[in-house]
Amino acid sequence: MEKRTVPLIKHPAMIAVSKRMLRFLSLFCICFGLLLAGCSGAGAERTKIIRIGYIKDSTLNLVKANQNLTKRLKKAKTVIQWIQYPDDSAIFAAMNKGRVDFAAVGDAVPVFQHADKPKIDYLAAEPPNPNAQGIFVRKNSPIHSLKDLRKKKIGYERFSNQHFFLAQMLKTAHLSLTDIHSVYITPEQGLYQLKSGSIDALAVGEPYQSKALSSGFMKLAAQSSFQSNRDVYVVNDSIYRKDKTAVDRIMAAIQQADGTIQTNPHTAAALLKEKTDVSHLQWLSVFDDKLFGTLSFFPGMVREQQQRVDDLVSLKLIKKRYNIGNYILSSARQQ
Repeated sequence: MEKRTVPLIKHPAMIAVSKRMLRFLSLFCICFGLLLAGCSGAGAERTKIIRIGYIKDSTLNLVKANQNLTKRLKKAKTVIQWIQYPDDSAIFAAMNKGRVDFAAVGDAVPVFQHADKPKIDYLAAEPPNPNAQGIFVRKNSPIHSLKDLRKKKIGYERFSNQHFFLAQMLKTAHLSLTDIHSVYITPEQGLYQLKSGSIDALAVGEPYQSKALSSGFMKLAAQSSFQSNRDVYVVNDSIYRKDKTAVDRIMAAIQQADGTIQTNPHTAAALLKEKTDVSHLQWLSVFDDKLFGTLSFFPGMVREQQQRVDDLVSLKLIKKRYNIGNYILSSARQQ
């Protein structure tokens, strides 16, 4: 017997219910999707990133290794992104392009390179270390005084403390940077080129000064009281306003690292040896040459930085004078 298929007769009420259900499900899916997107967006907004620029052979490696800081910032929905650069001037150039939010650089570096946008402010500074830099030559070099640098190839990091320092030293010998052959080079490359004879002299600061001394290079006798040679901490103004708590925690970790260097130098040197190309003994030499201990910017430091501007204008290393007060955090101005 042939089977017959009985067609399903849809009642009008059933059709109406099905259409309402379909619309409800469609609306539910749309709302649920928007809710998920909203949650994802909110989470992305809550998680902030602070990009810290640093050089490989920096004491900031003590902060980088601080797992407690990483955990505390993670709980606060902030992540640190560490970005390595070959020297301080490269770090600050990246800050001017908006690629770095926080850094430690030599105090002359911002004076050379300040740009109007993005706004970069001074946050704090290390103590002055005028003797933690020098001009170095090979042991068998015919260069015995600053006057002997005339027409010689001198390596140094452009727009750095040593750029400023070299110009000041040359001035005392009635010379200028136009009387030498400048070779713009990173400190690490400079040590190799000095050893090979590609350059005649090299101006560097710590930790490369200790590396130069341990490599047998000779330091030219010269007064170094013209420049305080501080490390300063600079921050993107908008980042500081958006995530001041995180920046303050980073500064607290820097102060903790400074404390470790002061109270347990061998512990600090052992850790830094593992993270850098500087030996344990070389780090101990650095700690002997330098003072550590971070301070907030105060009026005396502002006047000191303003003098940097005036000196660089006088040396014709920057074109015009500007007001350093425009680059001090409002909280520092009120102190």
